[in-house]
Amino acid sequence: MLQSIKRLLQLIIHLQEILKPFLYMEEHLLQSIQRLL
Repeated sequence: MLQSIKRLLQLIIHLQEILKPFLYMEEHLLQSIQRLL
């Protein structure tokens, strides 16, 4: 049971690492759009 929870946590952390650049880009895009408006 504990082992599967650990595996799930590792997967979530891994996904966050993958998605972080996209979130950063999205935020950057939003700021750029706000500056234009």
